[in-house]
Amino acid sequence: MEALRTENVRLTERVREHTQQLADARNDYLHERNASEEDLRRHHTERITLINSIGDKIDGLLTSHTSSRQLWTSLTEAPIISVTNSVQPRVLLNTVAKLFSGCQCHYAEGFVMMCPYFF
Repeated sequence: MEALRTENVRLTERVREHTQQLADARNDYLHERNASEEDLRRHHTERITLINSIGDKIDGLLTSHTSSRQLWTSLTEAPIISVTNSVQPRVLLNTVAKLFSGCQCHYAEGFVMMCPYFF
């Protein structure tokens, strides 16, 4: 009978050890899974950020290209100016102003004022 009690105690202790090992293995697995999920989330966030950044750069390049193309078109198109003396100063100013960009418009106004031929 004593041998059975001793065997029972030994087996109970082994069951406790295996249960503890199983709990430790489960905790390690859950920790690794959580770390892996966090890495995947971070990787996904970084990818989305990179894709958005590339998209913003492409939008900027497209906007710049469109602006450059419009400017090139306005500079290469022949101005529409009537050859009669009935050209209004404002029409001429608008036509000449198309040839200049933003801060250079005052040059266009000066050009119109210096050309009394059209008035």
